[in-house]
Amino acid sequence: MKFYNLILLGLILGFTASCGSHLSDSGNTSFESRADINVNEDDEEVYDASGALQALCAPLKMNNVNFDSQLELYFKNGVNIPDQIYLRLKEVPADVVSGLKYIQFFKQYEVSGGGVMTESSPVEFVFLHKNSRTEVSMNTTINSLSKGVIEQVISHNSLNNYGYTTANFLDDFDIVLRGLDLKYESLLTALYESSGSNVAIANQAALLPSYPADPNVYEKADNSSYMINLHPMIGRKGSGLSEQMFKSEIESACLQPY
Repeated sequence: MKFYNLILLGLILGFTASCGSHLSDSGNTSFESRADINVNEDDEEVYDASGALQALCAPLKMNNVNFDSQLELYFKNGVNIPDQIYLRLKEVPADVVSGLKYIQFFKQYEVSGGGVMTESSPVEFVFLHKNSRTEVSMNTTINSLSKGVIEQVISHNSLNNYGYTTANFLDDFDIVLRGLDLKYESLLTALYESSGSNVAIANQAALLPSYPADPNVYEKADNSSYMINLHPMIGRKGSGLSEQMFKSEIESACLQPY
């Protein structure tokens, strides 16, 4: 049964998975950051203070484990929430839904000298119903995409009454990542064995929107080589495309195969 008229209290807290710390901790001063832009939900072209045309989405894929998604700006009631990012899920590994594996997300930012730090605490998030745009959470922190979390979200919100199970929940729900202040430039997605160690078996990073659509412009903004290599169009840096053409190429990459 589809869930078009869900009206629930979307609590900001959710389930905490006992995963431990996986990655290096932070604490250094930020070197670069995402642009603080003024954007409306229906804007087709957005520029930062320097005049650089911004890309408003970023593809995020781990092809070897069948994870496909994209990162977008998050709008709530038509207003952009700068420290929240919409993660549109296109494909999630079957082993995550079955309980064999789980996924966590980690903030990354630049520090002085061109280094990059990955925070050890996973990003907190809520689920978002694709059609009603209703946020769904729990009364403890959600920071892991797993079968156990999905089961608890369904139970807490009585979503079984709407026909939801762990098998079909992600057909209708995406994710809203929280706490992504503008100093964070990229997101690391990591896949773990549920019964294994706290060492990721696969991971992939992607730039957080917004960022300059033209990789040549992005490279000149004193970004680290790590961040530059995450730009979706880095492979076409010397192609001579205009900013608008780069933006169009990124949007096409985001939309496929959604």
